[in-house]
Amino acid sequence: MKAFDYFLKLNKIPRGSYNEKEVADYICTFANEHKLKFVRDKYNNVKVFKDNNSKVSVILQAHLDMVCEKLVGVDFDFERQEIQTIIEDDIIRTNGTTLGGDDGFGVSLILEALEKCGQGYPNIEAVFTTMEEVGMVGAKNLDMTDLKSRYML
Repeated sequence: MKAFDYFLKLNKIPRGSYNEKEVADYICTFANEHKLKFVRDKYNNVKVFKDNNSKVSVILQAHLDMVCEKLVGVDFDFERQEIQTIIEDDIIRTNGTTLGGDDGFGVSLILEALEKCGQGYPNIEAVFTTMEEVGMVGAKNLDMTDLKSRYML
């Protein structure tokens, strides 16, 4: 699957700060389906590990929550409704809400890398943190003892 396809799937999952359980479930299901080791903590941070038999590894990091803003007069519940992604020609927009690109597209790119990057690529330590939009709570509480990479994007 391509990153954009993952992004469209993510937009079906409500994922504002403090409401990341379902999107963390999605990441764990993805890891299981691709037979990848993962660790999830009480903050719903998820780390996914892909061994590509390389001597080099890299951390790819993105946050699972999104900015939840809407135009005045728009009736939308960010805790229950999916983002209404509208694609017209080469333009992606919504119907009066934020798009979820921060950081949904970062998450999507990492999922594509985990799926497609194999032999010949560095090992991947994918780190998905939570509550970034409200003070980086997940990142501040992330247990990093199992992360070994010297490089991070």
